[in-house]
Amino acid sequence: MQPTNSDKPQLQNMPPTYKVLERDPAKVAAFNQRLKDEQNFGFAVIAGACAALLSSILWALFALISGYKTGFAAILVGLAMGYTIRKFGKGVEEKFQILAAVCAVLGCLLGNVFAGIVLIMQQAGVSLFRLLSVWLMQPTVMVQAITSMFDMADLVFSALALYVAFRYSLRVITPQDKESLLSEKPRTM
Repeated sequence: MQPTNSDKPQLQNMPPTYKVLERDPAKVAAFNQRLKDEQNFGFAVIAGACAALLSSILWALFALISGYKTGFAAILVGLAMGYTIRKFGKGVEEKFQILAAVCAVLGCLLGNVFAGIVLIMQQAGVSLFRLLSVWLMQPTVMVQAITSMFDMADLVFSALALYVAFRYSLRVITPQDKESLLSEKPRTM
């Protein structure tokens, strides 16, 4: 006996199915909670302070070697702060950006001061101990010397450092992280 058309399943009447990738709300909530749990603001503060001090010392070392107090070093300070806070803080909240910006400004301030001290020592031919003893005996000389080191370019480069640190201080969400939040959902037309 031969099958007839009525014995065959009616595939043309069934709606086609396909799979769609959608964000799974449960995965997103778990992922966000994991990111918040991995944050470490205290470690970010310590790492940022150390990086600010280290970068300002490197800035002064550059001034010692080159004989110039360059503002471009401020941008490098901003990059260092952003990377350090991102790496050690693993932050996803705005407080990490604010911390990076504050550390960048402090790093720029210290870098300018340290570079200025190095250049004054070179030009005056005095030791660090002698320079600091004069400044401690006559604080007005110290204030005058430090304030005379800063100009408008320092403000511009420090503002750029602040922006760079703020911009690059948050944890990066990778494409693999984003892909892990998707689930396949069957759909019918």
